[in-house]
Amino acid sequence: MDGSVVVDASVLTSWLVASDTNHKTSRLWVEQYRSTGGLLVAPALLVIEVAAAIARPTGESELAKAAIKKLSAVRTLRLVAVGSVFARSAVTIAADLRLRADDSTYVTIAHKLHIPLVSWDKEQLKRAAALISTYSPESYPF
Repeated sequence: MDGSVVVDASVLTSWLVASDTNHKTSRLWVEQYRSTGGLLVAPALLVIEVAAAIARPTGESELAKAAIKKLSAVRTLRLVAVGSVFARSAVTIAADLRLRADDSTYVTIAHKLHIPLVSWDKEQLKRAAALISTYSPESYPF
């Protein structure tokens, strides 16, 4: 999957939410990455995470649903079903790297597909760096 990265919900949430502190950087990174023909890959749970990350602090479920509609229209985004093979690997990665469940899922997909991970989550980036290439939108080498 050359030209692909696993993108964490933190990046796409900040891309979608104009008031997010990382919005501008995330928006620029997503635009630049997509303009180079890059493919964004994420576990299917991404849409749940993004919806929750928007609805919980704002209390606005319609805003969250509208964001997911916009996200679903991104043609360069591929969602990966997390079946039993990925789940078994994610268990090992979660335990070995001491990652949260959702974070280990993103790392597992990046590891299995041999592609980097882009995230704003510093703990996820630091711990996963032992296994895969990790970047924040600010550090991604175009």
